[in-house]
Formats: sequence, C-alpha cells, structure tokens
Amino acid sequence: MEWQQWPSVAFGDRQLLPACSGIYVIADDHHCVWYVGQAVDLQSRWLGKGHHRYPQLIRTNRKLKHQIYWQAFSAHQLNEQERFYIDLLKPDLNGCKVKTYLPKQPQVEREIKRLFKALNRPTMLFPVFVRRSLVSILMTMVLAVLSSSLTSMTFVSSKSHRENDTHLRSKGLGLVSTAFAVSLKITITLIL
Repeated sequence: MEWQQWPSVAFGDRQLLPACSGIYVIADDHHCVWYVGQAVDLQSRWLGKGHHRYPQLIRTNRKLKHQIYWQAFSAHQLNEQERFYIDLLKPDLNGCKVKTYLPKQPQVEREIKRLFKALNRPTMLFPVFVRRSLVSILMTMVLAVLSSSLTSMTFVSSKSHRENDTHLRSKGLGLVSTAFAVSLKITITLIL
C-alpha cells in the first residue's frame, strides 16, 4: 500500500512528528490500520495526551507497537484526502464511539472494599458473630480516618475567604455523610 511508504514514527515518539499539515495513519506491527486522521499541524495534534484517541491507542501500544505514518498535504486538501484514505483503508477506530476510561479508585477505597469482601465470606475463621464485630471495628476505623482527614482541613474564617470556607465545609460534610451512608449500607448487607 502507498501509506506504508510514508515517513513514520513510533507511537511513543510522536513528539518527533513534523509541524506541517497532513494526513496520518495509525497502524500496528502487522500493518493493520487503526485510525486515519488529518491535522493542520501534525506535531501539535499529537503533542502530549490531547488526541481524543490517545487513551484507546496507548492501552494497546505495548502489545501492538503502533506507528504513526504521515504524509504532508496542503490544508485545503485535508478533508478530501482524509475521506479517500478512510474509504480505502476502513480503519477500526474511525466512525466508532470514542471510549472514555474511568480513573482508578484510590488505594484506600480499594483496600476497604477488599476487607469488607473478605469479612463477608462465611468461613470457620470468622463465624457470624465474630464477622459482625469485625465489621463494626472496620467501620469505626473508616469513620476515624475520614474524620481525621476532615479535621486536618484548614478552614479560613476571614471575610475574603468566606465562600471558600463554606465550600470546604459543605464538601467535608458531604464526604462524611457519603461515607456514613456507604458503611451503613454495607453493615445492613452483612447482617442480613
């Protein structure tokens, strides 16, 4: 194919793309085309993590070793050339919904969930009455951690920071009420 003869850079080296207008093709080691796009400035289009397909491509880059092939075109040719290469190559990611990925849970939250799951399993090591008291102890620890993190927040009481003060207090109270509701729900689930 023609695009395989174009200059290319590894996906991890995308900062080396030229600062010119053109069409780019993202393909893997096996020359499977994943995405075709256009840019008025190729380098700035792929600078950092700002491209809308970056999260999808970075997740598979280590395994598939993506390459960015590019060819310079004048700005007034970009729409026509992009459509031509999309129709010709039929890339997987063109035309499909852009995936969004949720951020990972904080470590503390993951550990608390893991402990509640472990305590919820019926074993001879944790009979029902022992499990209930362990859950109560764990909930007390969770609330103690939350309350200590709230007391470490500094609330400014000067007039100039009154809005910020109110925002922090409401945010802190919201955090405590959310934690209480979650721990109450878990307790009821474990008891029943």
